[in-house]
Amino acid sequence: MLRSVLLAFAAAAALVAPAYGQNANEQNFIDLQTALLIDDKCHFLRDFEREHSNIVEHELLRPLWFFSAFESGTITPDEYDANYAKLADMARARAGTITCTDSQAAAPFILGLRDQVSSLLYAELMIAFESDKITEELRNAGRAYEAMIAPLYGEN
Repeated sequence: MLRSVLLAFAAAAALVAPAYGQNANEQNFIDLQTALLIDDKCHFLRDFEREHSNIVEHELLRPLWFFSAFESGTITPDEYDANYAKLADMARARAGTITCTDSQAAAPFILGLRDQVSSLLYAELMIAFESDKITEELRNAGRAYEAMIAPLYGEN
């Protein structure tokens, strides 16, 4: 009886331990990289969404320890690259298990990135519409984008 309880405890610890190895900021960055890698092979995102992913990446890098250490000069570019690559490799391993036809597995990553990008894009659209300095063609494109993201957010 004790042996089976200890075995169950050890199994549970082995499954939970990898999750504790990553903090939330690292996990967010890994999720972003996973989404980008899935999009590289499956092309779920539009070009204009993909262009804004660099902004999201920079914002997710900011709270990571190696980003601030690199900016302050306490680690070398090689150390920065090694830490970046470690997280990117974790994303690569995860993305490698997701096929383009498995939209259920890809959706959390792609929709998570689309959510982050859409808030940036929508803010830019609002500013452009308010400035009244855009062409009718761009207004139509903005309305089309709004219609595209409406299912994600509804009336909000």
